[in-house]
Amino acid sequence: MALVVFDFDNSLLEVDSDRLILNLRPELELMEFARTSDLQWTHLMHEAMRRQHVHGLRQADFAQALQQAPLHPAMPSCLRHLKRELGCDLKIVSDANQFFIDTILGHHGLGPLFSQIFTNPAAFNLQGQLEIHWFCESPHGCERCARTPNMCKGTVVRQLLSQPAVPRKVVYVGDGRNDFCAAANLRKGDVVLARAGFSLERLLQEQRMEVAATALVWETYDQLAQLLREHSAISVS
Repeated sequence: MALVVFDFDNSLLEVDSDRLILNLRPELELMEFARTSDLQWTHLMHEAMRRQHVHGLRQADFAQALQQAPLHPAMPSCLRHLKRELGCDLKIVSDANQFFIDTILGHHGLGPLFSQIFTNPAAFNLQGQLEIHWFCESPHGCERCARTPNMCKGTVVRQLLSQPAVPRKVVYVGDGRNDFCAAANLRKGDVVLARAGFSLERLLQEQRMEVAATALVWETYDQLAQLLREHSAISVS
């Protein structure tokens, strides 16, 4: 059985869900706040949710916006094929948050396809404000993931590979800088599928010797779906 691991924003999802929510009320200028703030990103998103709550935005407003986030039409059928026809184990490792991911997957009826979601915890408090917390309780210390002290995706991949039922093959889909650490912890015979034009593609070119897995680049979601179907199938000898 193959293990297929997806980053979420700009990977499984066509866009960045954090930025989608930051743009929900342009008059609040939260994108400018994000551009100029020194806050770590998860803390920044927590503060952005507080500001939006102060201005009257509630769970239903965020859910409505997230449900409109673009998921390419090729992906739902591909995910169902991987799970039901090929028997793959599907997981998500993302620096987004639980509410955003659950809302989008739930809208498309895809939540049950995933056995685990590793992401930042998020829940609405009694006042109705979404609180977002770190995936790690304290900074993880990984030099590769210094920009995301709340989550080292390489650590998650190592944990998945250390389980008693070790997957015969891992296929990892990502786009960003923090996906490189995950890629660097894959094995020979595993596959990393990097979105063209994003940081992961560049890092794979610059530091190719650090990655034992086969690295492939995709530009369109039709290409990604085809690569997933090809490389997630494991022949029984």
